Amino acid sequence: MADLTVENSEDAVRLYSKPEGISTFQVTEGQLPEADEEIALADFWKDRYQIGQTITFIKKEEKSVIKSQTITITGFVQSGEMLSQKDLGRG
Repeated sequence: MADLTVENSEDAVRLYSKPEGISTFQVTEGQLPEADEEIALADFWKDRYQIGQTITFIKKEEKSVIKSQTITITGFVQSGEMLSQKDLGRG
């Protein structure tokens, strides 16, 4: 898990690895990522981002949990691990 900031934005995204069995994601639109340069966002981001759109994250540390800073959105998901946007606060 890591928190990332979207370039040229005040949006912060919490990045989760894809679980194998527990706390799996339910796809609400699109599909789960299949490559390192892809991401599925929490369902509450649907009004701000679109499938196929690319987003770039600001690299804050030399060692980053993501392999590429620019990632394509493949879908939107829900999970018991994610809280509503109201509970996240400001980034």
